[in-house]
This record gives sequence, C-alpha cells and structure tokens, in this order.
Amino acid sequence: MIFHRLKRIISLSISSNSLHRSQNPIFWRPISSKPITVSDFLINRLGFSPETASTVSKTLTLIRNPEKSDSVLSIFKKCGFSNAHIENIVKFVPQILSAHPDKTIKPKIKTFQDLGFAATDIGEIVGNCPWILKLRADNQLGSIGLLKDFVGSNSGVAKVIKRSSWFLNNNLHKSMIPNIDYMKSCGICSTQIGKLLCSVPRLFIFKLDRIKCLVKRVDEMGYDRKSKMFVHAIRVLGSLTEEKWEFKKQVFRGLGWTEDDILFVFRRNPGVFNLSDRKIREIAKYLGDAGGYDSSFLVLHPEMLNYSLEGRIKPRLNVWLVLQSNQLVKGSFPNVCKMRNEDFSKKYVVPFVNMVGKYYNADDGK
Repeated sequence: MIFHRLKRIISLSISSNSLHRSQNPIFWRPISSKPITVSDFLINRLGFSPETASTVSKTLTLIRNPEKSDSVLSIFKKCGFSNAHIENIVKFVPQILSAHPDKTIKPKIKTFQDLGFAATDIGEIVGNCPWILKLRADNQLGSIGLLKDFVGSNSGVAKVIKRSSWFLNNNLHKSMIPNIDYMKSCGICSTQIGKLLCSVPRLFIFKLDRIKCLVKRVDEMGYDRKSKMFVHAIRVLGSLTEEKWEFKKQVFRGLGWTEDDILFVFRRNPGVFNLSDRKIREIAKYLGDAGGYDSSFLVLHPEMLNYSLEGRIKPRLNVWLVLQSNQLVKGSFPNVCKMRNEDFSKKYVVPFVNMVGKYYNADDGK
C-alpha cells in the first residue's frame, strides 16, 4: 500500500514538472545530456519557428550538449530578454548555443549593466544586433562607455548600434575621437556632434582626411560654420558617395534646375538631397501637371519635396484649386502644406465641406 502511494506521488510530481516546463520552454531542462537534432531542440523543446531552426541547421546540425545550450538561453531570459530576442540571437549567432555561459555570455551582459543600461535596453540592443555577443567584453564592448560620453544617453547608444550594427567593430579611439576633435575645432558643439553621431554613425569612422574634405566642400558652398545648417550639410554630404552626389545633381538638372539653383537649394534645405529620386520626380511632375507649378517653384520651396505626395500634397492641392477657382482663398500653397492637419481641415475643409469634402478626409495629411 505504501509503495503504491509513493509511486503515485512520484508520478504526479513528474507530470506537474513536465507541465510547468511546457509552459516555459526557455527554461526547459532535458533529463539527459545526450545530443539531439537542432530541429528537435529548437522547435519541439523551445517553441522556436521552423524558419529559425532551418537557418541554424545550416551551421549546426546537432546540439551535442542540450543542457549546456539550455543554460545559455536561460541567462538571457533571466536578464529580461524577450523570447523574440532570444530566438533572433540563436538565429543569427547559432554558435551561442555551445558558448560557455560564465565566460562568454555573462561578462558581455555585465558590460551593459555596469554602464546603467536597463534590462529592456540590453535585450533590445543584443536582440536586434546579436553579433555583439562575438565582441570582446574588455575591448570592443568597452567602447560603449566612450560612445555614451558623446551621445549622452543609453537610448542614444542603442540608436547608434541599431542604425550601424558594425560600429563597435572599429577602434573608436583611433577613428571616432580624432574626427570629433576636428569637428570641435571647426566650431561644432558637443550637442550637435552627439546628434550627428546618432544620425550618421558611419561618418565618425571615416578617415580624418575624408572628414576634412567634407568640411572643405561645405565651406566652399558658402555655409557659415556658426549656422546649424553647417552640421546638416556635413550630414548629407557624408551620407552620399561622390557618385551618388553627382547622380542626385543630375536628377535635379532633369527638373530644369541650373547649377546655381542646386547650390541655392542645398544651402537652404540640404535634407532634400537624401530623398529618393523617384519621390523627387513624382512630386515635381504632379505639381507641374496638376498645379501648373514650374521648376522655379521647387527651387523657392524645396520643403515641398519632404511631404507625402498621396497623403498631403494631392488632397490639399485638390482642395486648394477648388477654393481658388471660386475665389474663396488667398495666400500660397506652400504655406497651406505646412499647416497641421487639424488646422488645415478647420480652415479650408469644414467651412466648405459641400464643395471640397469629396477631395479630403480626416486621415489625409498625416
């Protein structure tokens, strides 16, 4: 009798533990350390997608020590990583499954923790840029502190790493620091440098001579170094290769712009040179065909190229032309496009809804 009761208690205990493990796959502990296939481990044991298992199988075909692999993944879970982040890490860095938890994983996570990163931030950074786990904690990851000094916040560091995941592969003391020192000598303040670093990280690992050439080009275009636009000009030129810059100029020449027009627009609104060629052509064509605006219109109002053609320009131009033909409005269309959606609707749609309602709805302009 006692034997049968004891047997039942053990049976219930095993069933309970099995149920608990199935509800928390990341914490599953195999009873045996015998090798199992990647598909069995990732799909059946951890609940990962077949796509992830297929990708990992190209690098690993067998999990030789499931217990060790499971302990690695458990570290991520305990540090606050989401299941999606953990799956992404395994997908892009399969070797992590055979890594040593204490020697390989923990020191790298501790680097972020020591710098004050919250668990969610660490999960977001490492989960989206898994290759970071391949870097040395005492060298390349140590550059995170240096990076933080210039961008000023953990969120800024996260933004840089997400935007340029390879950034930490570089020796920042040899590349970033000389470039920053030179920019400061040009009168660019630390705050602007931090914003520029978040916006175009790759600019800061250029060779110093290339940065000097960029600054020289901006100077020759007539920018005042004390102007905020000076930094924007560097950002745009730094994001374009020489070939892409020449091609972009050719796009604007195709609109009928002269060299002086191109330079004039770049001084006023350098950001439009980062817009897609297709968008530039489509907006110019529509404004010409529907609104009768020639090439000089966009030279004087380059900000129009920043707006959404379908979401803002088309619906507002339709409303504007109807009201203008009925002599109900005065002013300029560019000023109308600058207005907040709510303000535009209140001033130009609601009072004339019977006339223009079919051309505009509440979602236009957003």
